[in-house]
Amino acid sequence: MKPRFQSLIPQAIEEARRLVGKDYDSAFILNNDMYYCSELVYEIFLKANQNVPVFTLNAMTFKAPGSKDFTPEWVEYYKKLGEPIPEGEPGINPGAMSKADVIEVLGEL
Repeated sequence: MKPRFQSLIPQAIEEARRLVGKDYDSAFILNNDMYYCSELVYEIFLKANQNVPVFTLNAMTFKAPGSKDFTPEWVEYYKKLGEPIPEGEPGINPGAMSKADVIEVLGEL
């Protein structure tokens, strides 16, 4: 993280410890007491920053780029979950987080 956000890390770690044992959020839905990877990071830094977002939520899409259709993989995935596809709902993913202005890239692989 960039220096101006590094002071949030200890509190974010404490927030993460409070969530140990929570279920994984396979449906990628916010505010359901379950957490997917990026959601966990978003939430712990949100709380560490006194409920001011550090990362930005975006409308999720499960459609193929340039298409109005959902990708078959997501259709099958959510069918197995028995959940509707949360198209357009707020969410976050590792790619978006990696591009956030709070992240300092230290190197490339």
